[in-house]
Amino acid sequence: MKIEGLEELKSAIKGFETIPKKIITKSTRKGAREVLLAARANAPKDTGILRRALYVKGERSKNKLKKVFEVTFNKKYNDKLVKISKEGKRSYYPASIEYGFITKSGAKTQGVHYLRRAAQENEETAKKVIVDNLISNIEKEWAKKWH
Repeated sequence: MKIEGLEELKSAIKGFETIPKKIITKSTRKGAREVLLAARANAPKDTGILRRALYVKGERSKNKLKKVFEVTFNKKYNDKLVKISKEGKRSYYPASIEYGFITKSGAKTQGVHYLRRAAQENEETAKKVIVDNLISNIEKEWAKKWH
């Protein structure tokens, strides 16, 4: 994988021994937000619950140079997203919409794949946003440190 702007990023951080974690977190969150906005745009519009429930969640990590964010569903919406049938079967509405489901008659309903499409279609945009934000924030920190 080739990320454009990587050489500029390397030159921007030469003066730092490590990149401050707040810069990595801020930049990565902005990249994840691009995917979040696309996922919300791709989500079915019936009730709007899928759109409202989506958010960016950060993963905890002890590694200071690593930050992972995921677009997922907020647990506070589980009472609206989890459906229990008369037979007692539990189904998760977002997964049913994403991957499809089998109807009572036995026919397969195809999934919408709104989350997958959001990630795939916005991968390059998210990478560019992350690199651009890293460069600009490193330059700001550099200016604070050396001027």
